[in-house]
Amino acid sequence: MLDADSMRVVRAEVGSTVRPTTGDFRAIVDPDQRADATAFCTDAELGSYTAERIAEFEASSEPNMQIDRRLFHYPIFDQSRTKAVVVVTHLVLDGRFHSSGKIGRHPAGLGVAAQVYRKVGGSWRFLRSHLLGIS
Repeated sequence: MLDADSMRVVRAEVGSTVRPTTGDFRAIVDPDQRADATAFCTDAELGSYTAERIAEFEASSEPNMQIDRRLFHYPIFDQSRTKAVVVVTHLVLDGRFHSSGKIGRHPAGLGVAAQVYRKVGGSWRFLRSHLLGIS
């Protein structure tokens, strides 16, 4: 469910009568599977990746680590299906080694934006982004 700020952007960009599309997100945004296979993952796959990344970081001499995660809401299209809004949540997990050798985690960074796309010649093109929140 979209919050009031997201719905305000959706109404302004694509109209208020359109409802979110349901189904497999990757099939909707990448039907020809042109994106790298690692561009999409399940929560379980992300958990495995995060655990592996932390283990690699702990075994390395790198001073810091960052893990980015983006969550995409299903696209909401205009009635002609040539314009769409996708709400994107971007989460950044950050860790740093301290002189004691322990990892300290900084508070997660979070940003939420409504991204607007237009279909041109069979391909979706980014138009603009509306920042909805950041921490």
